[in-house]
Amino acid sequence: MYVKMSNKKELFTKIDGFALPVPTSIGRSNFDVMWAREEHTDSCAELMHVLQGNVEIRTAEYSVAASEGDTLYIPANMPHRDIFAQEKPFEVYLAQFHWAGESRLLKSFLPSQLTTQNSGIRQKINVEFHTLYQDFVLGLPFNRQLVAASLLRIICYLCQEASFCADNGTSSAATAGGDRRTWIMNEAKNYIQREFCRPISLEEIATALNISPYYLSHVFSQESGFTLSSYINEVRMQNAAKLLFDYRLNISEVARSIGFTDGSYFRKVFKAYYGCSPSDYRSR
Repeated sequence: MYVKMSNKKELFTKIDGFALPVPTSIGRSNFDVMWAREEHTDSCAELMHVLQGNVEIRTAEYSVAASEGDTLYIPANMPHRDIFAQEKPFEVYLAQFHWAGESRLLKSFLPSQLTTQNSGIRQKINVEFHTLYQDFVLGLPFNRQLVAASLLRIICYLCQEASFCADNGTSSAATAGGDRRTWIMNEAKNYIQREFCRPISLEEIATALNISPYYLSHVFSQESGFTLSSYINEVRMQNAAKLLFDYRLNISEVARSIGFTDGSYFRKVFKAYYGCSPSDYRSR
């Protein structure tokens, strides 16, 4: 069936009555300390997905904290500061966009509710962010529409969780058991961040934390939304991307620097993660 271009445009700008967000910029970056020191206002709405470190979004009306794997929604024209520890690694995916549906969204939820408060959706959102970032960077035909659809999916995931928490009367305050599980997850992440440059195993990390490998695997998956092995891979790929900017290192040296003894296997894992080979990523 022949479809006119005007109808195609309508197809790509509406889903179930919600206009799709219009992306303006999507980046993966370390924040400028200025954003922590000074209150600032953006005309765009923002989705921030934390890859490394911790952050607190502070406004006159509320403050909300996030750690690795969490996602925050920051409304357009909301004066705020991004408070993070400047002496520690801090990296995020930051998506900025205009969205006609925001006013409708904020009639149902407070901005402070639109953040991941448990592990249920972290993995889904992480996959969405990784995909939309690659789509945005590659700039292929229809990729902008795919990015817009991914942004709306992430917003819907946050709304889903906010609705669930409201219906069940839950909050992000941790119980004593939750504090223990969070400690285990954070300690495991810290261990991986220190030791990723060599082969490490589930058993080794469990021994360091004085818990069983089974319990570590279970808690880490439940609390972070990642399997332990996928998180190790995530850390290694993030560091590989940074090392590729150092042209003094060849691809095999980059692989060895992040714990891969097999260069061909590193290339295979890198391509699966970033959608291109390490040499192509470097040339871009």
